[in-house]
Amino acid sequence: MAEGLGNLDRDWKVYVLLVGILVVIGLMVHTQLKLNRMQSRIDRVASTLESVEGIITGTDFTLGGLQLQVGAMEGKVDLISQRLSRRRK
Repeated sequence: MAEGLGNLDRDWKVYVLLVGILVVIGLMVHTQLKLNRMQSRIDRVASTLESVEGIITGTDFTLGGLQLQVGAMEGKVDLISQRLSRRRK
């Protein structure tokens, strides 16, 4: 009888160890799924950031072109303003 209880005691420890291993595996799978979701969110944020950077770069280029046009027109406006002020005198 004592021999049977010894086997039961050993089997019980094996079952507890098996349940512990299954719990650890379950936690690892759960953590992996969470990490995958976080990675997909990070990828979406990075994509959005790249899009915003592209828009800003395009806007800066457009503003640079407008600044050159305004600079070219500024001299013409000054000339017209001087001519009008001479006519008034």
